[in-house]
Amino acid sequence: MKNKDPDVKNKFHWPWLEEKVNGVAIQTWCRKLEQPGVAFCIVCCQKIMYDSNGKKVLLRHAVDKNQDSRYRLLKENTTIPDASAEVSRTSFVDRVEELRVLVYINYGIMKKIDQNSTKTSATRGSLI
Repeated sequence: MKNKDPDVKNKFHWPWLEEKVNGVAIQTWCRKLEQPGVAFCIVCCQKIMYDSNGKKVLLRHAVDKNQDSRYRLLKENTTIPDASAEVSRTSFVDRVEELRVLVYINYGIMKKIDQNSTKTSATRGSLI
């Protein structure tokens, strides 16, 4: 993406994304938007206006306690897309088939549980 910040006081510099704050690269959570002077945090879904203070705004956002807790929570529960992340070697078709197998197995287990509970209810009814 070309630099689209013609009228911005502090133009965006791509090397900013490679810098680490508390061991986390800015590129992990920050995306440059087409809009001049604006970046986007994928962790807190918030626009970051860097046009007046440049990189300082990104660094300030990175050390914000809410950003840190949201990032840790997101990292623990999901895969955060990252430029340095390893690409999955499993094809989409293979992943879909794996899900189908899991759904089929789960359906079979649930069906057996349902059948057992129906038999148990019928047996209880005949005893009464």
